[in-house]
Order: sequence, then C-alpha cells, then structure tokens
Amino acid sequence: MLHITNGDSAAGSLSQSGISGHVLSWRDVLHEGPVPAGLDLEALSLVRARFIAGEGWAAESTAPVMFEERDSLLRRAEAREDVVLWFEADLYDQLQLIQLLDWFSEHPARSLSLICIADHPAVRRFVGLGQLSPAQMADLFPKRQAVSAEQLNLGHEAWEAFRAPTPFPLVDILARDTAPLPFLAAALLRLLEDYPSMETGLGRTESQVLRALSRGAETFPAVFVASQDMESRPFMGDTTLWARIGMLATGPAPAVRFGTHVGVPKSGLPWQGIPLELTRFGQAYLEGTADLVRDHGIDRWIGGVHLSGYQVPWRWDRENNRIISR
Repeated sequence: MLHITNGDSAAGSLSQSGISGHVLSWRDVLHEGPVPAGLDLEALSLVRARFIAGEGWAAESTAPVMFEERDSLLRRAEAREDVVLWFEADLYDQLQLIQLLDWFSEHPARSLSLICIADHPAVRRFVGLGQLSPAQMADLFPKRQAVSAEQLNLGHEAWEAFRAPTPFPLVDILARDTAPLPFLAAALLRLLEDYPSMETGLGRTESQVLRALSRGAETFPAVFVASQDMESRPFMGDTTLWARIGMLATGPAPAVRFGTHVGVPKSGLPWQGIPLELTRFGQAYLEGTADLVRDHGIDRWIGGVHLSGYQVPWRWDRENNRIISR
C-alpha cells in the first residue's frame, strides 16, 4: 500500500501511525512558480525542481533528485498497488490533489481511495494533517472513501485548467458542479484572488502583508501570523510568504523595506528578527492611489499563466469575484 500526503510533517505522523505501507510526501508548492501545460510528469518535475532550487528552497543538486525519487515511487504504484491519498481542504493541498487525480485518471492504481478533511474534532483551529498525532491519523484510515470516476474526471479537468496559459479555463471550472471534490471551488477561488486587483494591482496575499504592516506588525513572524489569521483556510508556509515579501521589497517602487538592512535578506540569515516597514509606496498601493503592477512591475506565475512587466492582461475584480481582461 502506498500513502501519498502533502508534506513531511503529515508523512511523519503517518509513518508512526501503525498503518502498513510506504509513505510518499508530495512536497511541491504548486501555487508558487511555473506549472506550464504540455509537459509530462518528469518534464514538469524538472521545471519545478529548477524553480524550487532557484528560490533557494532546495539545493540545485538535490532538488531534481527529490522529484525523481518521488516520481519513480509514483510510477511503481501503477496498477500494482493500493493507493491512499491524504489531503486537506486548503489551496496547497487541493492543487496537489488534482495533480494526483489527473495522474491516476490515466495510470490507474489497483485501488485508489481518499481521505480529505477540513477540520478535526480534536483541533481547535485545524490548518493541516501535520497537527494530528499518529493515533489520530490511524483513526482516519478506516474513513477513507474510494475515489470515484467523477472525482478523477474533475481532477483531470481542473489540473488541465490550472496549467492553461490563461485564467479562463479555471473560471469555467468554477462555473460547473464541483461537488465531487467539495473543497476544490474555494481553493481555486483563493488562487484567482492572487491575480492583481483592478484597484491596486495587489494580489490578496500581498494586500494581506501590507495590511498587517499598516496595523502595527513589525517583524516577519507578526506579519505571518496576521496573514494566516486573514485566511479561512491557511495554506501558505513561512518560506513562501517570505519570498512574496522579498518581491515587495524590490523594484523601482518597493512596498516594504527591511529596516536598515540593505537589500533582501535571505532565509539563511536571522531574518525573522529584522524589522519590516511599510514604505510610502506600500501605503499608496493599499489606498489605491498607486498600482503595484504599473509602478513596481510583476514577474509571477500562477499555474500556467505568466504575469510579467508593468501591464497584465487579466485583473481580479474583488467586488464581483471575477477575472476581467484589461
């Protein structure tokens, strides 16, 4: 039996739970960096490995190996093994889930089942499977449900839409019945909210960072906690949020500065204690008197969509919850 889950914390609890089988940590932050269409699993993994190494989240020598080992274990499960998918309701997990459902829609396992939860009675504020003890993970195992043809089909179509070069295939997914994957619609909506807004050019994540600073947060831990509190289903880790803050601190009109520190501190430095400050540009972005894309520029992938430069073809209309063309 093969158990696939979202990261090392949940994988560790699973490994200690007494449930038989191998545990595979999927370990990809799919809401960050390029996820282009038209690539098979191995080719996409090379793209993802290069991105993750380029961000400093893994060494150049180890990132490709990590993906190769992961993909090899997945391929060995094909048709010969029972597979259990362990995931959560948030964006991070739902993107991993649709990637795996897309894979298994074309490479069936001997059996495929799913455990996907949004809360747990023993956890006051549930944010992830990693909060659960090995015994609590073991208690979930009998509640697994066989993955249906409808779930496989929706996962495949959503994965294709996520990798498309425009956001409109995702919009089409949201317009249809997504009940077979009950947490997918909210996750994809949260993804679309990170497109630059019509009013400010800020995506939701960047807006939350600047709002936290404007309300008195002065260090990265304080900004991280404040941003998490603004999410109904937190999905972003501290490393990825730090990268977003680094983006806000660069360019011709930076929204954030690191106290007296010159440049953008790297994660290898004691960056958690460095003061963060909102600049006059950041305040103007928040107030809508300036536009982050127009004044600062953008270079960001959202799935298969690459937003770059000082103009973008799509914006997020917050008032009407929709993507519009510019």
